[in-house]
Amino acid sequence: MIPRLHTLLRAIAVLVVAVMSGCEKTPRSPAQNEAPSKIEVAKHDDGSVKIKTSSAEFELSPHSYLRAWLVTNGVKLALDDPGANQSGSTVTVDGKSFDDFLIDPKTISIADSNGKLGSAGKRIEALAKSAGSALEERISVEVYDDFPTLAIWSASFQNAGSTAIKLNRVSLQEHRINASLADSSAKPHQLW
Repeated sequence: MIPRLHTLLRAIAVLVVAVMSGCEKTPRSPAQNEAPSKIEVAKHDDGSVKIKTSSAEFELSPHSYLRAWLVTNGVKLALDDPGANQSGSTVTVDGKSFDDFLIDPKTISIADSNGKLGSAGKRIEALAKSAGSALEERISVEVYDDFPTLAIWSASFQNAGSTAIKLNRVSLQEHRINASLADSSAKPHQLW
């Protein structure tokens, strides 16, 4: 019984030393932990933003619509079939629908991401305004090197006017899927 007790005590001592030595280490600074992101982001004067990762491309249009392509062997593939000047956001205010949000190019900012999905990535922020309502849309898109085919979209709306409004409905990023874009022999609704 005593040899077993000594073995158990030794194991506990080793465990305590290992835990205590881990507590003494100082955390590394974020600059030491992070490799620079390989994601390329370009903003344009019209309010659009192009994002290129290792295996996808994303385009944020001036109308706040986010389009995506999978890139395989240099070929861009998509099922997304947006209409002309497709809007990314539609809101219903006091019973009236507005989809006229336009990104102000001066408000576009590009920074390193600060989320929990990886140590490297990019965050794009912009402000879009509706000409028909007093609403402003704050847009954020995050893309991470560890998840190159994923773009995380978030938006918030603020009433920039002086009178109260009733926000009935918000619709973000409605997309129309078309299978014939990936396979010319497929019908648009023939996804499998």
